[in-house]
Amino acid sequence: MDPRFAKLKAYLTICPQSKKLSYFWQNRIPLYQFDVSGADWLSRIKKKVRGQEGNDTFGFADRRTFFLFDYIRFFLLRLQARYARMKRALFGEWHDENVRALYFLWSRGVYKEYQDFIHSLDIAATFPSSRYFWYLKFLELKSKRFMPQEPMNIFEIGAGAGGFAIFCFRKFPIARYVIIDLPEMLGHAAYQFITYTDKKIIYPHEIKDFDQINTVYLLTPDQSHLLPARFFHMSFNFRSFGEMKKEHIENYFHHIYRCGKANSIFYNVNHHLILKEPTGEVSNNNPLLFPYHQKDRVLYWGLDEFHHQTRTIVGLRKPTMTILRLAVINLS
Repeated sequence: MDPRFAKLKAYLTICPQSKKLSYFWQNRIPLYQFDVSGADWLSRIKKKVRGQEGNDTFGFADRRTFFLFDYIRFFLLRLQARYARMKRALFGEWHDENVRALYFLWSRGVYKEYQDFIHSLDIAATFPSSRYFWYLKFLELKSKRFMPQEPMNIFEIGAGAGGFAIFCFRKFPIARYVIIDLPEMLGHAAYQFITYTDKKIIYPHEIKDFDQINTVYLLTPDQSHLLPARFFHMSFNFRSFGEMKKEHIENYFHHIYRCGKANSIFYNVNHHLILKEPTGEVSNNNPLLFPYHQKDRVLYWGLDEFHHQTRTIVGLRKPTMTILRLAVINLS
């Protein structure tokens, strides 16, 4: 067994409970907690991260698709996607979403590249992995000329099970990947980093500095003040700002601009969500109204094509306002 799993268990044993959660997360976070008692603790964590217990998951699945019928599927994929979109309207939001995601990648001419990419990780083709791949491809296409040649420091807020980070490690030279997330979610990311990378992992209770390279740093939200100034080449958030209280969004934006290097990248994809707390407090999380700086050099700011094409059925379901924004910040 990889010795890094022992450190993961040690963290999970002392993992603090999340505090000051939005109403969105108050009832959800218990679903992501781990029980490390018993000899089979690691196998139970694996099942939970990969959604094998019937739970919602952000984790990768073992590869079970071998693409033996690719050439046939290319002809059938359009029909499958249209049929899946109809079934989604009839049978529920998540029905056959993976087919729609595959069709989206095929229609953009990157299906074969996606196939090769997930084969290199030995993981299954799923809706989340398709989304990670497209967001990574979009980032590379739109902002490659702004990326430095040396290994980068990257900051991600709300990384889930670390899927996008693992994809980044395959694509870019990275010195340090720093994640802030709810304490319970950090265990999911750590499990996948151990499984799919050789990176060293520093847990929240071990944070002293950010000097080590080839390292993933995991922080809880109340540790954001520890982030070093002018440190990150790129900062990410995907779909979790909308799930936060307004005060938390503003705090993270403060740190993104404080900790981003000159001419660094800020990339986020978020949907419009109105959160109503039991206290009566309302957070109208409109991604068009987030506290961006006016001097940002915006590379793209508009509808997220992937979400719009895979989770919208014109005439049957209203389009969701999911906004993708990619910008160069802290201009020198």
